[in-house]
Amino acid sequence: MKKLMFAALGAAVTTGAFAAPLVYDYKASVKHMYAKRITVRDVNDVAREVYQKYIQSAKLKGYLVLDSDGSTSRTISLDRGDAFASNPPTCSLDHGRNRAFLVVQNTSAKAPQGVNARAFRTARILPANLDVKLYDDVKKFDGNGFPNGKTGLAAGYLYVGGEFVAPIRPKLDLLTAGVTERAAMPAPAAGAAGMAMIQDYLWQSYGLFGQYNSADFEGRNRTSWWQSAEFSIDGAFEGVNTVAWTDSDIVPDGDIDYYFHDTWMNGSGFGKFVRDSIAADCCGFATERNPVVLSTLSGSLKGGLFLCTYQGLLHNEGVAAWLNGVINWEDQWFCNAITLGAIGFGNINEADQLQWDLWQDGGLELNTTDVITGTWSIKLRTKNVPVEAPTVAEISVLTGNIVPPGALAYTEDATGLTDLVSTLKGCALQLNNQTLFVATTGDAETPERVSKAATRWSVPALSPTFATYYGLANFK
Repeated sequence: MKKLMFAALGAAVTTGAFAAPLVYDYKASVKHMYAKRITVRDVNDVAREVYQKYIQSAKLKGYLVLDSDGSTSRTISLDRGDAFASNPPTCSLDHGRNRAFLVVQNTSAKAPQGVNARAFRTARILPANLDVKLYDDVKKFDGNGFPNGKTGLAAGYLYVGGEFVAPIRPKLDLLTAGVTERAAMPAPAAGAAGMAMIQDYLWQSYGLFGQYNSADFEGRNRTSWWQSAEFSIDGAFEGVNTVAWTDSDIVPDGDIDYYFHDTWMNGSGFGKFVRDSIAADCCGFATERNPVVLSTLSGSLKGGLFLCTYQGLLHNEGVAAWLNGVINWEDQWFCNAITLGAIGFGNINEADQLQWDLWQDGGLELNTTDVITGTWSIKLRTKNVPVEAPTVAEISVLTGNIVPPGALAYTEDATGLTDLVSTLKGCALQLNNQTLFVATTGDAETPERVSKAATRWSVPALSPTFATYYGLANFK
């Protein structure tokens, strides 16, 4: 593996022996559910502040950084002979060179009162997977029968979000004997029908869609049923993609009972590829005849986000204080599985309202609370790709404080990893130079930071657990 001095990293990224990551300009125009505080009068003519949900428009911009060298791919790294020993990812699906990272900023995100909007709208780094087919013009080929059209059609998918894991949340139904819990379908397996759940990726998307796209700090006031449901969901990720955390400043007994689930966006689209438009030795295509590269792709997307508040929830009065006890309007379900007022399964009056019932998109079990829909596009960026070297302190945090062999040097365990991490940092700071790339002091993990008022909105673009899980911490 190559050993890089961080002082000279800028030159290493552009002149190294391996291909720099492919970088695309990313844009999206979306609509999503959001919340605002309004004043209403209850049935006793008392003025109350409650949360009302509505549809919000947003503009996303950023960079899609494709891992062209497969540096985050365990199988590619091992087959290539890389050491890959320091911090191997635990169970991230091995997408190889299709693994991408979306470095994104929401220029429309609504900041909390008293918080500077630019400081709030910092860049986020989300896991992604780009899968594309290219279609050559069969009438255009060279004298040897190889296709040589300068451009052609492309079609594919861009998924942004966590991996798929076994589902957890039960389906509840009101049957003759009261409320019945119908077990979730088995995890998808070859030859068997089933469902899957979208895994979190440790709060990397926290606040991307505004202040209410944040943790449910009222979670500690839930009934034991609600807590059990969320603990079951979060527990599925323990030891895989999350960490356990406590904070006595929030809850006296030291347990944090609040929840957040990461954004996902699933897009499909059409575009073009180009041939011979970039250097022949770029992007791993040096040995191919008439090398091609994806140039553009655009289409529509659907997704989900987590909002910390609920329709009709009273401001500053906790989950138990629904407006005068009338909770019928909160998160109503078409074809309700639960009937209000039934008995026989815990506090049934709040079952649907607290999202205990199954919320799904086709075969996917959702933990995000609300809907995103819109359009997206990517365009290949062939020059002026933002690059900035990670500091020794940042790498130290990501690797769990592994001591480097020298004061200014680390050794890659995976080929091209330094180039990839440097590109991610450069793109994040290019979007917003107030972005905290890695928290090198205080609480490095995002959940720890957001549990404290002083650092709640100072969210790092990369956390150590995320970096380890997705193969970005493989230095030694």
